[in-house]
Amino acid sequence: MAPDFGWNTCEVALELQAPYSQYILDGTKTIETRRYKLPSALLGRDLLLLETPEGITGVSGLPDEIEEGLQGARLIGTVRFESNLEYASKDQWVNDANKHRVPLDSAYAFTTKGSVFGWTVSHIHRWDRSKPVPRLRRRYRSLFEVLTSSIVPVVDLGGFVEGDEQARQQVVREVSEQCERIGFLFIRWKNLDTKLIRQAHSVARTFFEQAMQEKQKSSKSSIDKKTSSFTSTGYRAAQTTENNRNRESWSCSVPEYEFMPEEYYTCSDGQKHFALPPDPQVPWPSPETLPTFRSSVCGYYRMMEEVSSVLLRIFAAAMGCEDDALLRYTSRHISSLNLFSSTTGQGGGIAQVHGDADCFTILSHDHSPGSVGCQCLEFQTPSGAWETVPRYNEDVLLVNVGQIMERWSGGRFKATMHRVTAPDDLRPGLRRQVITYFNIPNYDAILECLPECRANLFREGRKLLPAERTTDYVAKRMAGFYAKPLDVEKAWSTYNADILPTGADS
Repeated sequence: MAPDFGWNTCEVALELQAPYSQYILDGTKTIETRRYKLPSALLGRDLLLLETPEGITGVSGLPDEIEEGLQGARLIGTVRFESNLEYASKDQWVNDANKHRVPLDSAYAFTTKGSVFGWTVSHIHRWDRSKPVPRLRRRYRSLFEVLTSSIVPVVDLGGFVEGDEQARQQVVREVSEQCERIGFLFIRWKNLDTKLIRQAHSVARTFFEQAMQEKQKSSKSSIDKKTSSFTSTGYRAAQTTENNRNRESWSCSVPEYEFMPEEYYTCSDGQKHFALPPDPQVPWPSPETLPTFRSSVCGYYRMMEEVSSVLLRIFAAAMGCEDDALLRYTSRHISSLNLFSSTTGQGGGIAQVHGDADCFTILSHDHSPGSVGCQCLEFQTPSGAWETVPRYNEDVLLVNVGQIMERWSGGRFKATMHRVTAPDDLRPGLRRQVITYFNIPNYDAILECLPECRANLFREGRKLLPAERTTDYVAKRMAGFYAKPLDVEKAWSTYNADILPTGADS
């Protein structure tokens, strides 16, 4: 009998020989028969389909320890089983012949010499292209533990921006295939200014090293506001909100905005995101104290806008939309830039499990001496296991898909759940600093599943969520963090509301 414990800490692949693997993915095989019961911990979870060529009946074609890239095997998609059925008789098994598709004279046929189980398929996902085999270890019979599930690929955006049509499609495929399963990837591009990235981290470190009194001067609360219009939060000390648990921050939105007498900016909704004179859009630190802070932050923000434009075009292409389809939603965006800083050994976890309420998030972690880089950031695999984001170099950025992109794509691209932790094995006193850019559309953009992606809702077993304007969407998801009294679990549940539940009616 398969052990029914230890499965929640790993991602699992199921070995299936051809042609049965193809029968499952084309929907003609809806019951997988085995001599053992599928562990209950694996019911309702996406299992990787590990296809091997047709071989000797009853004999695995794979070794117990599999090295990455093993020839003759490949990953072709995912399958989800909802229940175990133990066949009580041969007649019962024969009656299901059109579901399990096992011939009556096969060595896999019903036998009275042992139990025969039927695993009922509830969901399948065939990938557009197969993937090479990662490192695997056999856990039980045909069930393998994935040892390298934390691999987050690096995608070079240059092929999409400067390449020919073949190169463009290659980038679209790489982004699409990754985000259909795990919405985390690294990006590289020649237009990423590593000097500017280092400079932005340098001014951030200098800012956070200041005395509390000095940092408070660049907070919204320090401004003698004359209107009720928006001003960016600026500095926020640790423990002041649930969002700033065990970390301090400085944030801004559209930092180079200067007053424009257009209704989009001056109407009541516009004033929720843009300042009216004489109030400032951003509470900047004093230029006498930090002379390069403003220019560094604005330069970094502009670079993120450029990168975002490319990513939006890539996602549009992946969804079969016009090249500028998503750009139209973000032509007057309200994206925010947040500088976060914390110290290991001071407090516990930083951010609970969540998926970002934006299109996507672009992150740069500080990897300078005395910092932990991205070691505190973990994401959840489709199997439910938690993986740490691998360390990366300063010439790449980390991107994770947000809830808005998942909504646009009808659930195809995943707003992967993630969290910021305080690992016990990190020595105290290390710095964790990250610059985070949240790409958020125009405040009046209507957020709903795009027409080109409606078919994904049925394929993914999802509900069509009601359309919402960005300004209402953001306010609704953030409201719980400022409620009195604060209900932490309810606040995070509300924030994660747009991560589409699986198994819903389509």
